Amino acid sequence: MYIKSAASMEWSKPPTGYYYSDVKEKILWTDPKTGALVVLMKWPPGLLDMKHRHPHANQWDFFLSGKLKEGDGPVEDAAGVMGYVPKGDVHGGTFVVEECIVLFHWDGPRDPEIIK
Repeated sequence: MYIKSAASMEWSKPPTGYYYSDVKEKILWTDPKTGALVVLMKWPPGLLDMKHRHPHANQWDFFLSGKLKEGDGPVEDAAGVMGYVPKGDVHGGTFVVEECIVLFHWDGPRDPEIIK
């Protein structure tokens, strides 16, 4: 069994270069063999990220709080929403309306490729 208290951890900057805003994270678990990880993220309001994909990992996310807007769509209350992005699928360009707290899981290295 593995237990980690997110409340006792400090927020840190993610090691990626595709965020437009001051995103913070807490890495809750990693698997050094596969590169898989579980991360709690805090997204501030504003344009979040560049279009990108994760060629080596599937991505799951679960929103604990916040509101966001995808493209020209409506503002959505994201709390309680789960998302899945298959390995290699392009995503991003999200606009955060209200700070979001999101739990992520990648089943391999999250190493993003930015789509220009």
